[in-house]
Amino acid sequence: MNEEALIEKSVSALKKGDLLIYPTETVYGIGVDSQNIEGIKKLYKIKNRAIHKPLVLNVSSIDMVSKLAYISEDTRLLMEYFCPGPITFIFKSISEEKNIGFRMPDNSLTLKVIENSGAPISGTSANISGLLASTNIEKTKNYFPQTDIFFLDGGKPRIGIESTILDMSACENYKIIRHGIIAKEKIESIIKKTISDEQSEIYYSVEGNIKFLLTTTSQLEENKYHYTKEDHIWLVRESTAKKLKLLKLKNVIILSDDSQEALKNLYDIIHSIQSNRVKIIVAEKREPISYADKLFNEKISMLAHRT
Repeated sequence: MNEEALIEKSVSALKKGDLLIYPTETVYGIGVDSQNIEGIKKLYKIKNRAIHKPLVLNVSSIDMVSKLAYISEDTRLLMEYFCPGPITFIFKSISEEKNIGFRMPDNSLTLKVIENSGAPISGTSANISGLLASTNIEKTKNYFPQTDIFFLDGGKPRIGIESTILDMSACENYKIIRHGIIAKEKIESIIKKTISDEQSEIYYSVEGNIKFLLTTTSQLEENKYHYTKEDHIWLVRESTAKKLKLLKLKNVIILSDDSQEALKNLYDIIHSIQSNRVKIIVAEKREPISYADKLFNEKISMLAHRT
């Protein structure tokens, strides 16, 4: 099916009130026409999402945002710099005493669907609440086998983790409430203001009874582990694997030393190794030198919180 037909079918699904799985540069999303109340109810139910958790409006332009929310000078500056891109903004609504989240995904297919439909997509990540987000279309089909969903395949996202969320709803009392690839310091450098970091504890689970454990490079170098245990999978940096001669072991999965590249592939790798034989996934933490190092450690710690 060509791009034009895919966009047409996606718009048609939204207009009918069906759900749409759509690609972004971060992870896959699931959404519905923002003006369809019954569709929004269906989305909450199918995702098992708590009703108090709001959806985000996916938009195709800043003009679309300005019709619904207050846009300050700082807001416009950041949107013009980052959008479309991996950041979600929370703004004060014009018409109601509430806040609204906005996202302009950096994916040409999804942007054209929003533009052609003439309304934002109310959406969220394409996963069952509490489980790991999806970075490939096949995994989203496993999460959502229902028939009244149209799957818009946009390939593998280039970032692979959820967007940064920046709350700008309070006048100049800006705060980060979820870490993503765009760092707080980068945002501060653009608006020349200090913002607070108020991310709450966020946890994810993997399907099945798999335990997710963390280890350090020094612990790996002690060489006390049994890397050939059938029910274990090891996520190890390339340099560590070379040093310990682990490159050819089938239970060892090599992750790039570049933490941003490792983050891009992390969710895909975890989804690919969920099988009945695997009981434990052990991931190597990184020296927190760069922001990407810290973000990688944070993401794997979110998976290991219960174990």
